[in-house]
Amino acid sequence: MSRQKEKQDAQLRKGEESMACDIESHQLPCRGFTLIELAMVLVIVGILMGIGSGMVGMLYSSIRLRQTRDSMDDNMQAIAGWASANNGLPQLSDFTSTVAKTQMDASTR
Repeated sequence: MSRQKEKQDAQLRKGEESMACDIESHQLPCRGFTLIELAMVLVIVGILMGIGSGMVGMLYSSIRLRQTRDSMDDNMQAIAGWASANNGLPQLSDFTSTVAKTQMDASTR
């Protein structure tokens, strides 16, 4: 068994020596990343971030559209409720006098 262990130790040492980086002899099997590999990773990450930022803009506009639709549905329900309670829609003169009394309309916000 000691022979097998010595053989395995010799193979490990040989593998460690072949993986060692000797700058003076210009051996290639050094550990680490080259600048080209790091640059490629940065380029890929940049592309993915660019695609992701475009998706965020589309998602934001979709959320705003959904909020506007919900607000319009609420307004339609309020008008329908008022119409059923008062047996009809308000007259134009009632509407303008109500708007004129309020200071917070869309143009003054």
